[in-house]
Amino acid sequence: MKVEKNKDKIDKLFSTPQKLIILIGAWKEEKGDWPSVSEIYNELNRNTHVWYNWQNFLIENGIIEIKEVKTQKGPVKKTIILTQKGQILYNIINECLRKSLHIEEGV
Repeated sequence: MKVEKNKDKIDKLFSTPQKLIILIGAWKEEKGDWPSVSEIYNELNRNTHVWYNWQNFLIENGIIEIKEVKTQKGPVKKTIILTQKGQILYNIINECLRKSLHIEEGV
């Protein structure tokens, strides 16, 4: 599958950094190698369960934290946030994928 060189696609890919990091962590753990850009697109479009399967792994490794936030209506909502370590990982992945897709700013 050839990935279109399209800035909108890369922006969509990174709209949920936690999801991307969990996906890549799961892929590397299961297959022993990093996924290609097209494989990442395919998995993001197909799987949402990857979020939950790798949540504990990422918490244990200090990549994400889960905070409980009280809403105005009363119930507690859990929010996944990136730690500093997670943000660094996200930035590295972001830069690698931008280079591999040959996307330039302003295109």
